[in-house]
Amino acid sequence: MKRLRYVRHGDKEGQLIGQEGLDLTQKKTPKGNYTDLFYGPLYRTLQTILAAVCSFGCKARVHYPIEQIGTTDLFTGMATPGFKETVNSGSSNLEALDKVHKPSQVKKWEEMAAQGVKRMFDLIQEDGHGLCYGHDPVIPLAARAFGAKDAQSLDPLEYLDFQQDDSGEITVIFSI
Repeated sequence: MKRLRYVRHGDKEGQLIGQEGLDLTQKKTPKGNYTDLFYGPLYRTLQTILAAVCSFGCKARVHYPIEQIGTTDLFTGMATPGFKETVNSGSSNLEALDKVHKPSQVKKWEEMAAQGVKRMFDLIQEDGHGLCYGHDPVIPLAARAFGAKDAQSLDPLEYLDFQQDDSGEITVIFSI
């Protein structure tokens, strides 16, 4: 059995996490006996995972960035002017994706997010527990891909837990 705690990165200031966000990450990082650490290719996820590691002295393996969970190109495609306007009008990131983009495109992003989760599980040691910092709405898109049809956007430092059983089936088992 493998587990993955998938956390939205901390509050950002522009494209980076400010000192206040890093301090909050250190206070709010879910404690656990993590064996593997993951992050997306954007710098703010690396900042968040580093702050988390410092908060609990983790001795886990740190992996290379997982491309499927958030490249600049991915977010450029998602964050169109219509998406930004919808978010500014009060919709969550996930709601805005569903309102603004074609269902076929949202489904492609869901599949990409699921590929990222599968990739992380491929890298997690047997009986291991991974910790990943990523982005909203990619995290709830991954949850939907694994059957959590009621998945919602996450606030900074909220997370979803995923579990992979011995047969390789991945499920969402807990959310905050």
